[in-house]
Amino acid sequence: MPTRRGAFPNLLSQSLKKDKLEAGAKIDYATWVAARKLGETGRARVDALFADFDAILTAPAPGEAPLGLEMTGKATFNLLWTYLWMPCVSLPFTKGPTGLPVGIQLVGRQHEDAALLDIAAWVRGALS
Repeated sequence: MPTRRGAFPNLLSQSLKKDKLEAGAKIDYATWVAARKLGETGRARVDALFADFDAILTAPAPGEAPLGLEMTGKATFNLLWTYLWMPCVSLPFTKGPTGLPVGIQLVGRQHEDAALLDIAAWVRGALS
């Protein structure tokens, strides 16, 4: 049985509620439509750019993972890939100054999630 949207706000993080949902609710319709159109243009262009390669390697976040379980870190670097509907896989790579993980991220072609997972498995094996 489907639940109504917003039925369990207590299960959402404060960060998601404050930083994303409240900010998104303030965007007017014209701005939303313009952002959707820009996304469509971007997706068409990036699809053409990926014609010659299967994935790119990038940073998943600025710096090492944060201490504790309060948050998973800043998703700043993922926003572009999410906006462009491109699958991402983050892998542990090294440790930062405080001993917490620092990762790498692979970004694949739109709608080719399975292929990206295969590439990530190969990279993980190569890094081991």
